[in-house]
Amino acid sequence: MIKKYNSHIKRGVVPSGYSVYIPKKDIKSPTDIATSVYKIEENTTLLSISKKLNIDFETLKKLNININTFIAKDTKINIPKSLKITKEKPLFKQEKDETIPYIVQDGETLFTISKKFNNKIDTIKKLNTNIDSDLKAGMTIILKR
Repeated sequence: MIKKYNSHIKRGVVPSGYSVYIPKKDIKSPTDIATSVYKIEENTTLLSISKKLNIDFETLKKLNININTFIAKDTKINIPKSLKITKEKPLFKQEKDETIPYIVQDGETLFTISKKFNNKIDTIKKLNTNIDSDLKAGMTIILKR
């Protein structure tokens, strides 16, 4: 395998002044992966899409080097072609005028937010299918009024 990447090595000898390239893994580069275009249904992030579609986050990042953290609705991104997409489940369950968006502050937990807004933890989880109990500052979640 080393010879594959180092054509200057002859009979196992490295010529003076040459370096030897040792690959970490024989991984396909993103340009070798067949892709298809995926249209974003609602504002989201690459991390959320990777979780929702069960795609390795690093692979998704490499396939979309021009995409920042936040992805606007109707943006088109590259995903592995081998991925079979059914109907995308929404990140938030929309309920007319009964919900409000809320940006999680540093140090807040589901418990503290549930007490602050008089919401049950289960209700918050049902409204936000993209979260588990580990909230991050800056996340936008949906709460009942």
